[in-house]
Amino acid sequence: MSTMDPSKQKRHLFPFKLYAMLEYAAVSSYGSVVSWNPNGQSFVIIDTDMFMRHVVPKYFQQTKFRSFTRQLNIWGFKNLQQDGWMHMHFVRG
Repeated sequence: MSTMDPSKQKRHLFPFKLYAMLEYAAVSSYGSVVSWNPNGQSFVIIDTDMFMRHVVPKYFQQTKFRSFTRQLNIWGFKNLQQDGWMHMHFVRG
């Protein structure tokens, strides 16, 4: 059983870390690597190699793109097209 405060536990869940990662990319030099789509209802991974080398390690333990996409699938994200992902409850803002 975890002794961590439940409100802090939530921040460690995949969607929370994913959201933080996308917001970080939006204000850093990694906006050309991964970004929200203009409508804020999905995101796109533009450069998979740079994404896995420089962005993902700041938030996740995965080292392989396939592991990262497996997590997206487990959490119910849908692959739209060429590395674009969305979930009806995962929106920017």
